[in-house]
Amino acid sequence: MERELSALEVRTLAEVFSRRAEAGALLDDVGIPRGRQPGWASADAELFWHEVARMLANGVIAGGALALLRAAHEKYPGNAVFAFAVGADGKPATGSTPRDEEPEDVTAPEEEGRRDFFVSYTPADQDWAVWIAWTLEEGGYRVLLQAWDFAPGSNWLVGMERGIQLAGRTLAVISSSYLGSVFGQSEWQAAFRADPRGAARRLIPIRVEDVAAPPILGSIVSVDLFGLDRQEARARLLDSIAFALRGRARPRKEPSFPVGPPGGMEPRFPVGTAGGDDIAGVVLSPPPRGNHRPDFPTEDNHGRRPIFDLGDVFISSQIPNVTFVQQELFIPFKMKLRQPGLSVIVEGAAGSGKTTMLRHAIEQDQAGFAKVDWRTAREPKDIDLIWKAVEEGHDELLVIDDFHRLPYDLKGRVVDYLKKLADQGAAKAPRKGVRPAKIVIAGIPETARSLIRMSRDIAPRTYVMEAKPATRLELAALVELGERALNIEFDNRQAIVDMASGSLIVAQELCWWLATLSGVEETVLRTRRIETDIDHAAYWVHDGLQKVFKEPVADFIALDGADESICVELLQALAHNPRGVLSLDHYKRSHPQRARSVERIFVEKVVDQIAADSDISSILYYDARGRRLVADNPQFWFYLKLLRDDDLSA
Repeated sequence: MERELSALEVRTLAEVFSRRAEAGALLDDVGIPRGRQPGWASADAELFWHEVARMLANGVIAGGALALLRAAHEKYPGNAVFAFAVGADGKPATGSTPRDEEPEDVTAPEEEGRRDFFVSYTPADQDWAVWIAWTLEEGGYRVLLQAWDFAPGSNWLVGMERGIQLAGRTLAVISSSYLGSVFGQSEWQAAFRADPRGAARRLIPIRVEDVAAPPILGSIVSVDLFGLDRQEARARLLDSIAFALRGRARPRKEPSFPVGPPGGMEPRFPVGTAGGDDIAGVVLSPPPRGNHRPDFPTEDNHGRRPIFDLGDVFISSQIPNVTFVQQELFIPFKMKLRQPGLSVIVEGAAGSGKTTMLRHAIEQDQAGFAKVDWRTAREPKDIDLIWKAVEEGHDELLVIDDFHRLPYDLKGRVVDYLKKLADQGAAKAPRKGVRPAKIVIAGIPETARSLIRMSRDIAPRTYVMEAKPATRLELAALVELGERALNIEFDNRQAIVDMASGSLIVAQELCWWLATLSGVEETVLRTRRIETDIDHAAYWVHDGLQKVFKEPVADFIALDGADESICVELLQALAHNPRGVLSLDHYKRSHPQRARSVERIFVEKVVDQIAADSDISSILYYDARGRRLVADNPQFWFYLKLLRDDDLSA
C-alpha cells in the first residue's frame, strides 16, 4: 500500500519549497514532469502540496511519498521532519518503534516513532477508548491515546495535533457524546481532510453506540462494536482493522460454490464467519442470477456507498449539510455559544457563511438548546415577536437574523435586554437541564460597533464573531467534501478556488454547474473525472443570477434621473469593496468631485425610494445612521462582482 504524506509533511514541504520553481524542480527529480504537476496558486503553496499529496496517494509514481521526502531530505538534510520521515541514515523509516522503546514526548517529531493509530474520543467514552487501544496493542499495533501518552504538563492541543499528523490513521470512537463534542468534530475532520476520498482509510469510525453520524462521516464504512460481548467485539475490531490495512477482506480459501437448488429456490451464498480463515462480519452478496462466483462487496461497491443527490451536496440557496466546512474560529464560537449570560454577535458580509456557521453550531449542540426561536428582521411578523420577547422575556435561545434591518427603537430595546440577561445569568444558578435565556444577533459588518455606540456597557457582556472570507484551504475542503459525496474528481480544483474569491456560496454554485454540465445528477458508481471549464460554469452562474437581479439593478439605476449617474457609480464601488459595504463618507473623501451628487441626489432623493421598493430593498440596504450602502444578498453581491462597469452604465 502506498505510503502517504502526513499533514505535517505537507505543511513542511509548503514552508521549505514555497516557490513554484523550487517545487517544480523537486517534483522533476522524483519523476513527475511539469505537464503532470498541479497548477500553482502563487499565494498558497500549501494548497499546491495538498494536490501533490493527493496525486501520490493515487499512485502517480511508485513509492512516491518516500521518494519525494528522500529528495527533500537530500536538499535540506538539517530539516527534522524530512530526516525523521526517511530515517537518520536516509533509508525509509520503519513506521513504528519497538514497544520497549516508547518515546516520552509526543510533541517532537524527531523523537517520536510513528504510531499506527491515534484514538479520538470524548471523556464520556474513555473506557471504550482504553479498551480499544489495549486490544490493538495486544494485537501488535502502536496506539497513541490521550489517557496514556499526554503526560501532566504537556500541551494537550499540541499533542492532539501531532497525534493526528504522525499516526497512520485516526480511530474515531463514535457515540452521541462524541458527535456533540466540539473537539471531537475537529479531530475527525482533520483526519478526513488528510484523506478526503478514503483511498488510504486514514479515518476509521468505531461506533460504540447506535447513533447516526453526519452525512460525510456516515459515508465512511464504520466498525460497529455496540451490542456485542467482549469476545465478539475483540474479533470484529481486530478483523476490521486488518481489513482496513489490507484494503480488502478476501478470504484466504475459496468460498463454497453457490449451487442452485432444484425448484427455482434462491441459491445459497457464502457468509464470512468468526474464526477460521474467513473475515468476521463480512457478508458476500448473492449473485443476481445463475451460478456465478459472487463479487466481493468492497468500499467502492455502489450498494455500500450512500447516494446523494447533486442538489443536496452543492447547495447555495439553503444551509449546506454535506459540504459544510468548519472554519478556523468555529470551535471558540461554539464554546462561547454555550457560556451562560453571554450574548453573541455574528457579523460579516453577505455570503461569508455567518448564518450557516450559526445554524450548524446550534444543530451540533441541540441537546443543550432544546428550544431555539429563530427570527429575522426581514419579516414584519417576526419583528412583532422580537418586540414581545424583549418586553416579556423568552426561554433558552433567541436568534435575531438581519439585525441591521430592525427599527432603531427596537434595536435600543434589544440592547437593554442584553444587559438584563447578562446580569441575570451572572446572578442565577442554572436549572438542571435548562440553559438561561440567551440572544444571538447576526448582521452586517460593524453590527457590534453600532450596538456599543448605543450603550458601551454591553461590550463586556457580548462576544463578537466576525465571519471572514473563506481561506483557500477551506474552499478546497468544501470541494473535497462534495467530490467524496458524489464520487467525482474535478481536474482543476484550484480554478474553482480562484473564481470563488473567498465565498463558500460561490464555490457551491460553481461546483453545481460543473457537475451538472458533466451530466452528474447524483453519486456515481465509478469515480468520474470532471473537466473544470471554470469560465463556462461562471457564465451559467451569471446567466441564472441575471434572471433574478437584472431588473432590480435596472430599477435602482433608474433612480438616478436624467443626466445623473451616482447610483451607477456607487454600485461600481460596492462591487469592488471586499466586504460588500460602502461608506458614503469614505466615497466622498476619495471622490470629492462627486460629493455634491452623493448628498443632493442619493441621500436626499434615492434613499427613501430604496426602502419603498421591495425588489431593490431585498438586495440593497441603506444604513442611515452609519451612512453605508450594503449588498445584503450573497448571490446578488457575486452577480455584481461579475458585472463589468460598462454593463452597469449601458
